Amino acid sequence: MPFSTSITRLIPVFLLVIVVNTSSAQFSDSLKASVGFTGTAASEEYQPLWSSANRNGTINDRKVDLSTYLRFSNKHRLFSKDSAGERPRSGLNVDYALEVYNNDQFNKTFLGLGFLRLEKNGWSLIGGRYIDNPSRLDQTLSSGSLGISTNALPIPRVGIAVTEFKNIPLTNGWLQFKGSFSHGWMGSDRYLDSWLHEKSFFLRVGKRKLKLYGGLQHFAEWGGRRPGISLDRDLQGFIAVLFVHESGDGGGLPASYRPGRAGDQRGLIEAGFEWENDEIRLHGYNQSPFETGIGIDVRNIDRLAGLTLEFKKQTGIRKILVEFIHTKQMEDYGREVHSYYNNGVYKTGWEYQERIIGTPLMTNRIRTGYYFPDAGIQPFDWDAPANSIPGSQNILNNRIVGLHLGLSSTLMQVVNSTTRFTYTKNYGTFQQTVYSPSKTQYYAIQEFGFHLPSTRFDLKVGGAFDFGDLSNNGAFILGANYRIL
Repeated sequence: MPFSTSITRLIPVFLLVIVVNTSSAQFSDSLKASVGFTGTAASEEYQPLWSSANRNGTINDRKVDLSTYLRFSNKHRLFSKDSAGERPRSGLNVDYALEVYNNDQFNKTFLGLGFLRLEKNGWSLIGGRYIDNPSRLDQTLSSGSLGISTNALPIPRVGIAVTEFKNIPLTNGWLQFKGSFSHGWMGSDRYLDSWLHEKSFFLRVGKRKLKLYGGLQHFAEWGGRRPGISLDRDLQGFIAVLFVHESGDGGGLPASYRPGRAGDQRGLIEAGFEWENDEIRLHGYNQSPFETGIGIDVRNIDRLAGLTLEFKKQTGIRKILVEFIHTKQMEDYGREVHSYYNNGVYKTGWEYQERIIGTPLMTNRIRTGYYFPDAGIQPFDWDAPANSIPGSQNILNNRIVGLHLGLSSTLMQVVNSTTRFTYTKNYGTFQQTVYSPSKTQYYAIQEFGFHLPSTRFDLKVGGAFDFGDLSNNGAFILGANYRIL
């Protein structure tokens, strides 16, 4: 049974847990519940990029659609008082949430978010569909991480994490760390029914205004299964993925072939700084992607680099973001050229539920088919015979250069404004020519959020626009949210 189906059937149980917990005042202090919708209407048969991308896979890409939702979340502390019920003491923090969505013209109901997290002294144990952000990118304004962004539906996982930097003993607070380790299920709606391995580790130096940090994120799709294919899922296979060992993966390669790395491996090397005073906060960051060890090299010029300036005042301009992205090189200084987000064995590549998991500025077959309707490009049928589906052909535009700008502001504490504008030069892949010569494309969106005073209603209105060599498309966005609790 697919994980998504299983977890959807647990929704009534989850709601019962919430009701039981909230019967105690101790548990209801942080309870939030809301219902709402987001409607989108485009001029083309598909949505402009920013009206559907980086929304956790909850907005359908069709011409006109309505996405409705029901949201619950709660946080509380267990065992937080002594036996006399007076003095608070350190306890176990419990955090859980549930978000159920319906879209595709009322034909699709799914779990957009659903997790349970236990946290004590900065250490967390979490399971379900959840969102994390180890790179600390601004998830409202950024174009999206090169690793896991907010573009696709969250992948079901279980894991442990230190999500905020913790002091390392004997360093007097000058050295901190954080990290994560998780196991996920990619599901069967792809070429191989596979698992996800994910881990990250970061160090930060500094305890005053300026802090410097660096780290590594590692992702691997592994243990793939389909009729006639059964790749390694035992302990030996997991260790090969964990330590990025060479492995035959159980795929039956000829003895004359040197085995590659187990699974479909990719990662990010990250570095950045944070600086703040009483008025502003500045965050500079750099992500350098790699898909083999060759990519861990100073010659690797592919990157996402950005700068976020945040003002701590309550009104006016709140944040300004600038990002630069370059992915043309693809480790071509090494012995062979790679293709980001593609793989010859795990043929779906870095995609989940028809959405790219990393930056949405790269383009899969579905969106390429929208851009080039006369080229005959169709999405793959992952249930078709294996020999009819070529490898490394699902992500058709992964060589891009671009500039991305974001701006958020608040007016009179009741109106929020969010602006994003992106310029890209698109080069396709080294093997694919539909994007040749290179195509210039612009993506823009403007959204306003309104809190209606003395009510529980919030409204959202906006417009998204794409223009350039790939698409000329516009969309109107209208949404409302009602806070039940």
